[in-house]
Amino acid sequence: MIPRICSDHTLLVLKSGSWEHKKSYFNFEGWWLETVGFNEKLKDWWASFEFVGRLDCILATKLTALKAILKDWSSSSYRNLEKNKNLILSKIADFDSIQQSRSLIEEWQSRKLIFFMNFEDYAKKEEIAWRQISRTLWIKKGDKNTKFFQRIANARKRNNHIDKLMVEGKEIVESKDIKREINSFY
Repeated sequence: MIPRICSDHTLLVLKSGSWEHKKSYFNFEGWWLETVGFNEKLKDWWASFEFVGRLDCILATKLTALKAILKDWSSSSYRNLEKNKNLILSKIADFDSIQQSRSLIEEWQSRKLIFFMNFEDYAKKEEIAWRQISRTLWIKKGDKNTKFFQRIANARKRNNHIDKLMVEGKEIVESKDIKREINSFY
């Protein structure tokens, strides 16, 4: 037990065990299908693999190789997605600042419209990515709730638990005993 120095509350010591980072599973990202030329890239990657052996071993090896390529492509594409989205936003802001001082010529208005359409495409991909991460399927497709999906996905990561509990000099590791001690404490 920890001595009470300046409070009438009994202090509680929590010790956490080792927090091993578990290897993440491969996930097929839904936004990949919205990327122009993805299907052709996928076919090209698959056709580029040449392995020999039994058919089941060839399939397993091809899938493993494809997984590595998809992970690399996905991370670079998502970084580019963010970068391009921010670049488009700055271009739109430039057009808006010009438009405040004078009207845009027809060519610039069409460019601004193209930037808006590109931004919508990137926002849609980002929404699909966050929806898949959050596993929230009950919201209708097309909602612009990206901040909501980010919060749900991040909340899933915060899985708090207590591995050990020290009560009156005794270390408790069984979850049922930990629950009992916490309930009796409060």
